[in-house]
Amino acid sequence: VEKKNHYCEKCNKYFLSARNLENHIFSHHNVGESSTSIQQPAEAFVEQSTEEPAPQLEPSKIKRTAEDVAKEDDLIRQFISLNCSKCDFVGETFNKLSYHALKAHNMNTHAVICCDRRFGKRQRLYEHCLRHLNPDHFKCELCGKTYADSSGLQIHKWWIHTPVSERPFKCDICGAAFVKDYLLKQHTNWHVNKERKKYYCELCNKAYSNSLQLRAHHQKKHGAVCDWVCDVCAKGFIHRALLEEHRLTHTEEGLASLKIQCEKCQRWLINKKSYLRHRRRCYDTSGPIKCDICGKESANEAALAGHKNFHHSNRPMFRCTFCGKECKTQLRLKEHEATHTGVVLYQCPYCPRTSNSSSNMYTHKKTAHPEKWQEEADARSYTR
Repeated sequence: VEKKNHYCEKCNKYFLSARNLENHIFSHHNVGESSTSIQQPAEAFVEQSTEEPAPQLEPSKIKRTAEDVAKEDDLIRQFISLNCSKCDFVGETFNKLSYHALKAHNMNTHAVICCDRRFGKRQRLYEHCLRHLNPDHFKCELCGKTYADSSGLQIHKWWIHTPVSERPFKCDICGAAFVKDYLLKQHTNWHVNKERKKYYCELCNKAYSNSLQLRAHHQKKHGAVCDWVCDVCAKGFIHRALLEEHRLTHTEEGLASLKIQCEKCQRWLINKKSYLRHRRRCYDTSGPIKCDICGKESANEAALAGHKNFHHSNRPMFRCTFCGKECKTQLRLKEHEATHTGVVLYQCPYCPRTSNSSSNMYTHKKTAHPEKWQEEADARSYTR
């Protein structure tokens, strides 16, 4: 009888071979599969966005055979070099690389880099390699949208292609319906966290649960402590003058006192900052000018500078968590991800029409409700 000389240090079970031991560790103790692919700084757990995050799938419970795992490892090796970041070790498989990182370097997970992305989970890496093999591997057969992995595709199908009548789990707060109970729990937690965060940074608009977190953020990110806090909404300010100006926004009389009218076009601006920004454009007589990069014509030099900054500069990109698409602004990312989740962002106030694009909603109101749209435009000219 062959002796079982390989034992698990976590549960003291013995195995015939090192490979059997490794398979046991990765299937029962989650080494290399339980950590996130990128370690987040401590403050990331404080600086929570007030926007609802993308829903996350529960861990897959599908059992794969040893033959399935071997085929997946072969595919990973076709595209990925499994090199240890700490030494010269090269893993035959992702699991062996993670096992080496644990035993030799005491690392609970070892991220592999490909296409400027970090993969700390074998399944994520495998699905990424599937897209190297076929970019349309995770393509929805119903509408043609393509996703970065199986979870993004599955959530898309639940949100977009599952009738509301087949979503039994409904949110008591906003009425959103879900296919799975745990998706409703994720959504409900977002409501709870959003209610808790009432302290906003005036400089970057990040939200916090209390004034201490806000002060710590200011000190670390903006180099100063908020010594002045609004007694109405708890927003913090570095200088007293900023607080006094902000307090005016809580009353109609105060808001009216902040407005400034442009001498040239007679337009009303909401405050001095908006007025100065508007004035630079309004008084710019440089005339129509073409972009020397793409040829697009802008109204003046200020508009051209804005165009170049948005389209031709190395602005930081915001990546979609579902399909990997990069957007230039957080608003565009939010509107793009709404096409995956099915969340309605904009509702026409004059008809049942909804949209996930602010520009599309603007165009709809202008063409479908021209009289109402003109009333809005006239009102904006006196409130901005």
